[in-house]
Amino acid sequence: MLIDARTLPSDETLHGDVVVVGAGPAGITIARTLVDTGVRVVLVESGGLEPSPEAQALNTGRSIGYPYHPLERARFRQFGGMSNRWELDLARGDSGWYARPLDQVDFEARPGLRDTGWPFGRAELEPYYARAAALAHLGPPTWATEDWAEESAPALDDATGTATAMFQFGLHTFHPVGLALRDEPACTVVINATVRRVELDESGERVDHVVASPRSGTTIRIAAPRVVLAAGAIENARLLLLSRTIRISCPRRSSR
Repeated sequence: MLIDARTLPSDETLHGDVVVVGAGPAGITIARTLVDTGVRVVLVESGGLEPSPEAQALNTGRSIGYPYHPLERARFRQFGGMSNRWELDLARGDSGWYARPLDQVDFEARPGLRDTGWPFGRAELEPYYARAAALAHLGPPTWATEDWAEESAPALDDATGTATAMFQFGLHTFHPVGLALRDEPACTVVINATVRRVELDESGERVDHVVASPRSGTTIRIAAPRVVLAAGAIENARLLLLSRTIRISCPRRSSR
């Protein structure tokens, strides 16, 4: 079912087993997976089915320190998220994208660089990389040069100091998958609803609902015992900071 939040009366409450905030590739994939298990999902998107200047204006921001693309250009509020901007020209004229997992060195602390080093290595993510490759309709989940020897140019000699890296190309696939969710009885797709905060129950121990606003100024609630934030790194962090009733504890990372 598809609902345009701008048509709902103020203080309307929708219900589900899980609320997924953000209908980009991550949110669509999570919603699709949950629906297939019979879970009632409410998938909430800040933008609409078509691009909107009003929705995109909500991405405006300023990056301090590290030079980065303008935030309103590097992110996109529309059903399908950034998959609407996968415009790489492939050989057949399709629009698409390319992907490669992180290298082991990306997880390691590096001398002279602050705040580097993950609490786990790449091996921890290997099973998830394989699942992601299948969901994205990529080829075999391997990026080793020797596994693609017949389809790629010869690898450069290590003596040159240059390494050969393999990328896989994917088609623009997530938007149609997401639109199909509109016909799923267990999924409610809510567009034009910007989630403003996550609220806990009276005990302060469990999620109770999220509060969202259509751009008309009305406020709606979506009640569910579980919330998945799939709005991207910046918006996930901002949403948690706006949710002042949530207590966040960060475990200390052990020294190496």
